[in-house]
Amino acid sequence: MEKNIFEIIYFKFKAIFTGRMNNWKFFKIQFFLYLINLFGTKASSYVPYVNKEFGQLPAQVMQYVIATALACGICLCVVSYAKRFHDINLSGYFAIIAFPLVFIDELFLLSCLVSIILIWWPGSKVANKYGEIPN
Repeated sequence: MEKNIFEIIYFKFKAIFTGRMNNWKFFKIQFFLYLINLFGTKASSYVPYVNKEFGQLPAQVMQYVIATALACGICLCVVSYAKRFHDINLSGYFAIIAFPLVFIDELFLLSCLVSIILIWWPGSKVANKYGEIPN
């Protein structure tokens, strides 16, 4: 039986979100995401200067690099939140609520608080319905 492209994408997408993530790995990913956010916000403030000094093409390339980095960061954020929620035996759908906090500057302190809670919240000590104990 031949699978169509949508079935393949669905199963690949589902495989990314399965499993669990321990505290330390979640911390490292969150730190990396905050660096991406810092890079994106600071670098985007230089786009008008680059456009004025070097022309439109380098400024557009810079905007595409920033947008790509932030898009990858959003994907990584959603996956890490979902897997961390799995580790504490909650549904990964809570990640849909939690992930925008990382990229909204006005809610930066709230995002830090949510991340700290998820870092310090102990995971399940035994295998749960989302998978085995992470390394």
